[in-house]
Amino acid sequence: MKRKAFVPVLTIILILFGFAYARAGFHNTFINIFEKARDSVASITVKPNSSSPNAKPTDLKGSGFVWTSDGYIISAAHLFQGNIKEIEISIGQKVLRGRLVGKDNNTDIALVKVEAPMPLKTLQFGNSDDIKVGEWVAAIGDPFGLEDTMTHGIISGKKRNIGLVSDEFIQHDAAINPGNSGGPLINTRNEVIGMNTAIANGNNTGFAVPINLIKIIAPMLKVYGKVVRSW
Repeated sequence: MKRKAFVPVLTIILILFGFAYARAGFHNTFINIFEKARDSVASITVKPNSSSPNAKPTDLKGSGFVWTSDGYIISAAHLFQGNIKEIEISIGQKVLRGRLVGKDNNTDIALVKVEAPMPLKTLQFGNSDDIKVGEWVAAIGDPFGLEDTMTHGIISGKKRNIGLVSDEFIQHDAAINPGNSGGPLINTRNEVIGMNTAIANGNNTGFAVPINLIKIIAPMLKVYGKVVRSW
């Protein structure tokens, strides 16, 4: 009888151990995402020229992520409007001056270049066509100027139309706020699958430009400074 009673108890212990191990693995997944990405995510400050001698221009804060090791950084086009005086890029402990290479307002993608003293650490790009609703993701950026902030959530929807040229934006519920624009959306395989760009009128509803669209637009911005579309 004692042996028979021991079997269910052992089963329960193994189940609880497996549950605890799974929770620890899940927890460590997001620690790993942050540790691998933090040195590739940029804090961006756009300082505009004043349109009036008595007016104090307001700096725009946003995020970005390293595309190439020689200093090309992906960000959101809506950060770079009007007459820009200076672009300040902070990556890790480095503060660098950037220049706008090009932007595409129709997809909200911008490309910035910095001259770094050493190669920058890049992020691996994934395939946004393969994402699934319910997949875990993490958003990293500088909401309200709070650098190196990470939140997590799931993919809530795909192929969303938010009024731009592309109707394939990724909807997710990882908390994003002003300052997250331009920051990466990363899956649990440490791959960038999108760039955070917009917040809906409601809680925990964010949108990201799919990385596959960035793969098309960024090279054109690098070469031409703009996107030339057929008509």
